[in-house]
Amino acid sequence: MFHFSTNDKEPVVDNDKLKKLLSEFIQNVFVLKQRRASGLTSIGDGLGGSAGQMTDWLDYKMSFGQGNMALVPWLAFYGFDQEIQKGIYPVLLFDTQRKFNNLSICYGVSKNRAAQKSWPAKIVENKSFFPGTNYNTSYVAAQFTINTVQDLEMNIDKIAKDVTKVIEDFKNVFENNPINNSDTVDSYDDDDTDIAYPLNQIIYGAPGTGKTYNTVIRALEIVTGQKKPLPADKGLRQKKYAEYLAEFEAKRDQIQFVTFHQSMAYEDFVQGIKPVIDNNNSGDSAQVQYEYADGIFKTIADTAKDNPDKNYVLIIDEINRGNISKILGELITLLEPSKRLGASEPLTLKLQYSQEDFGVSNNLYIIGTMNTSDRSIAALDVAIRRRFKFFPMRPETELVTNVSGINLNSIFEKMNRKIEILMDEDHMIGHSYLMNCKSIADVKDTWFNNIMPLMNEYFYGDWDKLKLVLGSDFVLNIMQNDLPDEFRDYCSDTNAYRFAKISDMTDQEFINAINKFG
Repeated sequence: MFHFSTNDKEPVVDNDKLKKLLSEFIQNVFVLKQRRASGLTSIGDGLGGSAGQMTDWLDYKMSFGQGNMALVPWLAFYGFDQEIQKGIYPVLLFDTQRKFNNLSICYGVSKNRAAQKSWPAKIVENKSFFPGTNYNTSYVAAQFTINTVQDLEMNIDKIAKDVTKVIEDFKNVFENNPINNSDTVDSYDDDDTDIAYPLNQIIYGAPGTGKTYNTVIRALEIVTGQKKPLPADKGLRQKKYAEYLAEFEAKRDQIQFVTFHQSMAYEDFVQGIKPVIDNNNSGDSAQVQYEYADGIFKTIADTAKDNPDKNYVLIIDEINRGNISKILGELITLLEPSKRLGASEPLTLKLQYSQEDFGVSNNLYIIGTMNTSDRSIAALDVAIRRRFKFFPMRPETELVTNVSGINLNSIFEKMNRKIEILMDEDHMIGHSYLMNCKSIADVKDTWFNNIMPLMNEYFYGDWDKLKLVLGSDFVLNIMQNDLPDEFRDYCSDTNAYRFAKISDMTDQEFINAINKFG
């Protein structure tokens, strides 16, 4: 848990009234989670959300979903002609899929419609975005772990204090600052050129949570200086993303991509020596000479220094799979924002091979991606963790829609809940596995050829856990009579299992089996 404090002065809202509202919201979240745990998916009576007035200038609205239960219920405050769909606003977001830091108090920013006002940079410049696909334009001011009524009672005063601070900042933006204040960030106007991204960031999450997807958007926003919002509608979102992807490819002179692996070394990434055959020698045989060869990092770093008016991005995919110390060498120090050329403490170092003085300019951004099922953040080099900001990506259940009689949304949510219990949230499956399934054949193919092999990798040899995660219709007990004679005595005291094959089931049998699981 972390939170911040505010000055001891008269609050902008009535504290008792605010605490009562916060308690009502969080207790309703508990009700929602209990209903979902019992297998319900619709909101039902009493959770339709509510709206009201906090002061003569501030209104509030809470929501727990529309029809189906929301994965991230919210409580928002708005005024000064701001709207939740178009504007900035204080907001509480409760991520019901998380166990820790599940309640976030945020400086909210509308995602799909352009906000005409922005939060001052001095307020949000060092804050991370809310993790996930939805609400990820909002800045996290404070987080709490709230899983029980006791957690709520212990933290309600601190929660109210932090919410009051965000509301106070919200009021000050409109009372003290003009609409076009230049000291703001994250406006969605087309001419916005003040995109607040850290120089070094790592996007991490389980397989299929949209890490590469979001990396494309972030890199494009950095080099263009413009926000790239995505529509909520899935079809329109895919069309808009295709446009952004084409723009991304057109900007490849400013964006470079590299994948770390176990055999990658400093000589590949920074600078090494390579042999060159000299065929112009007057002798009968060619001569071999050796030259310095710049790696991808030094190449883009030099380009960025030569073009200080442009931003450049280096994307490092699977950053956790390489030996960071071996690959980066002395560059770990040069990546630090305060040590960049043009920063407060600029630093240059001599490269190992050429002995050239080398520094990293502050217009070169590093975006790493990290698959948490391969390696946890805790295992990363401490020097890297200290210099990078980390942005988690989580499975977004609402992006998975039902298909032809298959309750895919519920199946996806319950499967991830089982994985989280049996392993941890780092090994959950992402929405990209199922979000593009449009037919039974699509679901069947993904289930047998992607999800089942992944679960076998996670729980290899542990058939009891595999049955819990996949369901008994997909993990079959081999009957004694089906075993060859020479194996019957050997397997008499143990269970033998095999995975169901895609050819074992008709479409209707598959629907029945997978819906039973969900």
